[in-house]
Amino acid sequence: MFKLKLLNDAERWKADQKQLAELLGQEAWPCTELARAAKEEETARRRQVQEALAHQRVLILHALAAGDAASTVLARLRPRTFVFDFQVSPPGQDGGLQGGMKQKLVALRDTVTFILACASPQDSVVLRLRSPGGGVTDYGLAASQLLRFRKAEIPLTVCIDNVAASGGYMMASTANAIVAAPFAFVGSIGVIATVPNFSKLLKRADVDYLQFTAGRWKRTVDPFTPPTEEGIEKMREDVDKIHQAFKGHVAESRDVDIEGVATGEVFMGVEAVGRGLVDRLATSDEVLAAQMQHTDVVEVSLAPAKKKGLLQLLEGRLAAAEATARRLLGPFMHRGGEGCVSLECADPRVRGG
Repeated sequence: MFKLKLLNDAERWKADQKQLAELLGQEAWPCTELARAAKEEETARRRQVQEALAHQRVLILHALAAGDAASTVLARLRPRTFVFDFQVSPPGQDGGLQGGMKQKLVALRDTVTFILACASPQDSVVLRLRSPGGGVTDYGLAASQLLRFRKAEIPLTVCIDNVAASGGYMMASTANAIVAAPFAFVGSIGVIATVPNFSKLLKRADVDYLQFTAGRWKRTVDPFTPPTEEGIEKMREDVDKIHQAFKGHVAESRDVDIEGVATGEVFMGVEAVGRGLVDRLATSDEVLAAQMQHTDVVEVSLAPAKKKGLLQLLEGRLAAAEATARRLLGPFMHRGGEGCVSLECADPRVRGG
């Protein structure tokens, strides 16, 4: 179900480094003294490896004698860093071909479950996150999936190279550490609710719209009936409740002046560090390179589906149609009478405007 790839540079570039050495003639440099020095260095390196292995063997024997399980000892000797992606592009930047949110949430759930099934307390996780936000329930669920790492006491680092705003930042705030590129956009801790209203247009067209509800607040405002002051006020209360829950979620994990940062503003990484939204500035490549110094870095992604012909074509078309419909009809979609409520960044820099 998953595609696993070892990212450690020593393994990834071994063949290319050898090819470079051959290209530059380093393997056959015509200098006896240089060749002798290189051989001595290699001999010293091997001796150091043998000494380290002998030391590790003593530690292993002591650990086993103390009652540690073999799997526990092995996990300490070869800690791993699991890396995976959650990537959602701003509207209009990918032609709508990125697949639906439902598909991404299923992939996120399965990836988290797989890593937790394999990870030991010595392992860690890195998420490369890119998202401008979206629906409240979608990103609430995505954040809850990431919280499973905290509950299992597996350290999670979220890397933001591009953008993690609104719902995207809700996900990021679940991490033990947040690392952002200097010019990445983060924050946008706010809520948006949009409901277009066509009641005046229907009145001019002499069209009656009949609606039957039970329950005082089953419908507050909707696209086809004139809004009431009472309904608008209730809608504002509901949006504020979501915002308060969002702020509480962030404040629980981050040491920030929540009222100062939960204004809906977007901050660049360089400013977000000072506000406590980000722990340090670096790219995901720098984070992974540091992890490679002492762990095996394993990339986890879903294996490509083995589908051919018409079925593969139809699924691709359906995913594209879903993304396009959400982008064009989002303002007209509403659930439970509360309009389109989302944790989505409205800043045009983030949305691609």
